[in-house]
Amino acid sequence: MLGATKIIGIDINDMKREKCEAFGMSHFINSSNSDKSPSKLVKELSDRLGVDFSFECTGVGPLLTESLDATKV
Repeated sequence: MLGATKIIGIDINDMKREKCEAFGMSHFINSSNSDKSPSKLVKELSDRLGVDFSFECTGVGPLLTESLDATKV
């Protein structure tokens, strides 16, 4: 609605995909299905550039780092 071309959701639970798509997610990454870090998977989806905005919703320190690593530098 506001011009985002890719909205990427990341979770280890595939059952959350459908709910996230209902809220506008365009790409879903199950990070447990890859040896790569979530931030590297996000950068692959964003032509190696990273994303403009990233939101980490668990409060887990290492995931916050991944969230920051997924953004454009």
